[in-house]
Amino acid sequence: MPEYWLRCVVQKGMFSDERLVKTIHKGFLFCVHSSLVEGELNTNGRVKVRLFEKADGLWAVLPTEDSTVLEVSRDELEPVNA
Repeated sequence: MPEYWLRCVVQKGMFSDERLVKTIHKGFLFCVHSSLVEGELNTNGRVKVRLFEKADGLWAVLPTEDSTVLEVSRDELEPVNA
């Protein structure tokens, strides 16, 4: 699965090595390791996700403890190597 950046709002997590990321379009909140997030606290940033496409849409696998899968749109994404 290719890696992409998913735009989000970056917030402080419970521990120093984690961040809460809030998706821009749907406002979902997830806890992820800080090494997979770019952006300062309380600003727009991005989180690294793996992407796959199915007949019913575009899906991102977030780097959460349980590998949460979330439907996304192309305008929320940036290639990792861009």
